[in-house]
Parts: sequence; C-alpha cells; structure tokens
Amino acid sequence: MDIGLAVALAVTLVIAVWLVIKNDLPDRQVQFEKNMASVVFEDENVKDISDLKHRIHQLQMDEYEDVIVGKALEDIRFVYVSEKDDPIPAGTSKIGGYPDMDNISGDNIRSLFLAQINCAECKHEYMPGQGMLYFFIDAVKMQQGAEDMVQCVYVRQPGKSERNATIGVPPLFEACRIHFFNAVSLPEYESEWAENTFEDYKKSAYFKLCNVNQCSKMFGYPMGISSVFDMEDGKTTLLLQLDSDESKNMLWGESGRLYVFIDTDKLKSCDFSQVRACIQDYRQAEG
Repeated sequence: MDIGLAVALAVTLVIAVWLVIKNDLPDRQVQFEKNMASVVFEDENVKDISDLKHRIHQLQMDEYEDVIVGKALEDIRFVYVSEKDDPIPAGTSKIGGYPDMDNISGDNIRSLFLAQINCAECKHEYMPGQGMLYFFIDAVKMQQGAEDMVQCVYVRQPGKSERNATIGVPPLFEACRIHFFNAVSLPEYESEWAENTFEDYKKSAYFKLCNVNQCSKMFGYPMGISSVFDMEDGKTTLLLQLDSDESKNMLWGESGRLYVFIDTDKLKSCDFSQVRACIQDYRQAEG
C-alpha cells in the first residue's frame, strides 16, 4: 500500500473515532447524571478509605479513584451532647461552660472559654497522646477579625482537673460533652485541585462525594464558606473548625464557622503557642 494512502487512512480513522466519541458525549453525560441522581448516601460523613472507595464506585467515578484517595485526609469530627443529657466529668472533652484547669495554668487566661480537648480521647497521628488542649477566644480581637483572636493552651500533665469558674469571663455558650468519631475529608469542591481534576459534568459527582453540610472537627480539610482555603503545601494544618449552633448560643457571624490553623511543624512538636484563626460566614459569601 502507498505510504501516503496509509497515512491518510490512519488520520481518517482517528477523526472518525473522535467524532463518535464527541457525538456520544451528551448521551453518556445524561446517563451519568441519571445514575448519580439515584445515589443517596444515608450518612454524609465518609467513615474511612474503604467507605470512600465504595462511594466513588457508586458514583461511577472509578477512573478518579487513585487521585481522590491520594488526596483524602483523616479528620476527627464532633457530636455534641448536652450536659443535661450526659453529665460532664472533670477532665473530659467539652465545649462551653467553664474549663477544667487549675489557677496556675489559667493565671493569664482572661478570654472566653471555647473548648477543652482531652488528647487521650482524640486519636490522630498529629495529636499528643496525653494531656489537655484548651481553646480561648478574645472577644475584642474577634470583632476586629484579628488572626490571633484564639489562644491555645496545652497542658501535658493536667493532674486532677477541676471545673474552675474563676478562669476567664462568664461562659460563652452552653456546656456540652464532645463525642468524637473518625472520618475522611477531601479538598473543597471549588478548590483549584478539583477544578483541574474533573471533567465538567463529573465535577457535580465530586460535590456529592465531598460535601458535608455541617461539621465541627479537628484536622482534615477546612470547609470554606466565603472563600477556599489553600492547604496544598502541607505546611499548615487545620487544628479546629467550629460550626455555628444556635441551640448552644454558638454563632460565628452570620451562621458561619470559626477556623483555627497551626503550622504543621509546630503541631508535631506540640508547640501550640502560636495559632491563627479566622471566621467566615454567609454574609461574606453573599457579598
């Protein structure tokens, strides 16, 4: 066969295949969206990598499994139980009310108490194996939007902790016990990574995979409201994310979230002396 004719036939075949694929795309897209709409997850929280892979398969995104799993991060999420329903022993993880710390540890604390985390109850590779982590917030700096509005105090050996009403100002919100559960988080739907990874019509399936309506937690990816957080370089870790909860008088702006970040290296060395915080809310998102 003449070489020129062979090349021409090959080019024609490539073009024909491309046209078939191109013309078939709308039908494949419609079928994909129908299948995706039929998938309903009973729990929006992804429990672990095995659960994540199962959901990827359900959404027919198997070609993206490796890249999605490669981006997944383990986080620790919160369920709150009112002190009225579950009395809170001293030294237990909790939000609101008064902290369980002695006068020496709290001598310089004059801010609003947010939460205390018993590290032994909160299992994560970055978390100290023992001790207590306390979070306080300065009301004036919060109004100013200062990134140092939150103070984090780590006590490696708290001893016999007792509830101390002399530390800080009156409680910011209702005291509730924290119950932890492990989950997996993914980069935000509007992140640069998601924009560059998924075909246009499959990006909606990724939203269904990664979206969580409310989530108070530690670690993993933050859930931005008015803007997306850049967490790609791994130098910064989400230490705490608190959702608004009107029933507990916990409001961050207009139904927003409080985020507390720490340098990853400092976290690994248990240096909590310098954390950075911000608040995002839906008023900012609309603006």
